[in-house]
Amino acid sequence: MLLPLPLLCALFPLVLAGSMGLGGNCSVSNNRLLLGNNQFHSDCHDSLYCDGTSNTCKSRGCRRDQYPLGYGKSEEDLPPLCEKGQFCPDEGDVCQSQLNVGSPCQLNRDDQCEPPEGSTELWDRFYGRNIHGAICLNYVCTWANLTAGDSCQVDNTAYIAYAGNDEYLDVVSRDDCMIGNYCDAQQLKCIPQKDIGQSCSADKECSTYNCNGVCAGSTDSPNVVKFWVYVVIAVFILGGMISTLVGLYLLHRRQREDAREKRWQYWNEQRSLRRHILQMCENAQMATSALDETSKGTMSEISHRRTESRGHRPTVSDDIVDMYSATAYRSSYPRP
Repeated sequence: MLLPLPLLCALFPLVLAGSMGLGGNCSVSNNRLLLGNNQFHSDCHDSLYCDGTSNTCKSRGCRRDQYPLGYGKSEEDLPPLCEKGQFCPDEGDVCQSQLNVGSPCQLNRDDQCEPPEGSTELWDRFYGRNIHGAICLNYVCTWANLTAGDSCQVDNTAYIAYAGNDEYLDVVSRDDCMIGNYCDAQQLKCIPQKDIGQSCSADKECSTYNCNGVCAGSTDSPNVVKFWVYVVIAVFILGGMISTLVGLYLLHRRQREDAREKRWQYWNEQRSLRRHILQMCENAQMATSALDETSKGTMSEISHRRTESRGHRPTVSDDIVDMYSATAYRSSYPRP
């Protein structure tokens, strides 16, 4: 489905809002604070500002933050910070001198206002409700120097906050009372802030700036744990350590018993093998001895037989000699 041309022309500026590059066309009338977070917005990119004389986007001439939005990592591209006694407006066009009391200022830009003399005691360093005692209240520069009982003014600014999938309004209330006091919205009088434990209806009523029906401790203060909690934690830690040591001891003892059983079996096998080897050696020696005895007996018998044979030879030889002698004797006689 195609959108009609007039509708496209109406949506075109919204699409390009805040995205115009250097030299792009812009209008100062489009400068505004975004709904919900009150962030400054213009037709130009975050690193540019809209020049009202030429209606074009130009590079910013100053910055208020150390690391402003819309720039890269290189510090060479960053515009300069303003000197002491000056401020950089939300547009970021050029540094300007701080404004006197009663001069118009931009939302929550306390740094745009000139502080009073001896502002050390007025400066709220902890919660940042003013800067050197100067505060931009209801878009007008003033000083936060009113004491208890003085007439005061309140500046309530609503912001949209988110919790999960839900959203709600977070109202920030500011006033021109001195530190330790707050401006009551009904009486418009400065009243001393309440201590921890007293009933309250807003954060500004408490000296800790934290109200939950009663004034509670500061949100950044450490939690105070009771002594018995430390005791319970210590008992659990010691119990865990002892249980771990006992478990490791039992585990290692079981492992040692298993290793000891394996070594015992190995030693038994080695002893049995040694006995078998010794028995085999003994049997071999006995067999060798018997074989030697048998060999010696056989050799003796053979030697004996040889000896007997040698003793009988002279008898045979004598007979033969006698036979030969008789034959020779008879042959010596003449025949008849």
